[in-house]
Amino acid sequence: MSYIVPDFLVEMADGRKRLVEVKPSRRLDRPIVQRKLAVGRLFAAQEGWIFHVVTEKGLFQGRSG
Repeated sequence: MSYIVPDFLVEMADGRKRLVEVKPSRRLDRPIVQRKLAVGRLFAAQEGWIFHVVTEKGLFQGRSG
């Protein structure tokens, strides 16, 4: 069993929701992190939300990954 506690749930002005997970890029290849991100993506999809993973690389470039 895997679970995830996302960092943010953002509700947009138009009502859309985005689930945001912030992770260091160096951890993204770890199997446990991949499994948890998959759980987050699945949950967001079931709710009709968009799932974003944000790393320091995306933040430095001004975008999410």
